[in-house]
Amino acid sequence: MLEVNGHEVLNVEQIQTASQIATVKTFHDMLYHTELAHSAGTVTATVKNYLGEVQTGYSTPITFDLNGTQTTATPTNGVASITVTLQAGGTYTVKTVNQGIRNGEVVINA
Repeated sequence: MLEVNGHEVLNVEQIQTASQIATVKTFHDMLYHTELAHSAGTVTATVKNYLGEVQTGYSTPITFDLNGTQTTATPTNGVASITVTLQAGGTYTVKTVNQGIRNGEVVINA
C-alpha cells in the first residue's frame, strides 16, 4: 500500500508472524525523479517513479541547466532531450532544476 503526501511517498507493508504484526514504512523522498544520460551531443532526461519505472504519461516541461544556462523541453513518453554544444577539453555539468521532482545530474568531460 502507498501513502502519498504531496510529492513524498511511503511504501507501507505489513508483515505478520505467528505472534504479531509489524508495519514497515519505506520512505521515498519524491514520487518522481529524473535520470540523465549523455550521448553524441544530446542530454536526455527520463522521468521515473520511485520504483524506477518510466512514466510515459509525464508531460510537465523539464528544465535543464547547463553550467548556468537553462533550457526547457517537454517530455514525450516520459523522456525529454536537449542538444548541447561542448568544446573539447571542457567539463560540463547538466542537471534538471524542477520543483516537485527529484532532479538528476550528469557530468560530461568533452
